[in-house]
Amino acid sequence: RRLLGVGLLAALPTAVSGWAEWASTEGASRRVGLAHALANSAVLGLYVTSWVLRCRGRNGLGVAVSMTANAGLLGAAELGGHLTVGRKVGSRHPQFENHPG
Repeated sequence: RRLLGVGLLAALPTAVSGWAEWASTEGASRRVGLAHALANSAVLGLYVTSWVLRCRGRNGLGVAVSMTANAGLLGAAELGGHLTVGRKVGSRHPQFENHPG
């Protein structure tokens, strides 16, 4: 339950970072980013639900909801991977632009 709570707290700075990247996109990348954000928001809602259930002693149901969230997270992660690898959306520092590795 504690680890789940820490993960929920980490969602805020992660979302802010994603929003900053998304703000500089356009076209198809913007649409994929929006789908990625919506998927992550739905998953976050499931994790919050799981945390609340566990806090109320409904551990079995909380685990089941977390498992559902994990499945949804796979789809959200696929979209995020497509953004960073396929569409080259992400933070880049000029010092590392021509790095061979």
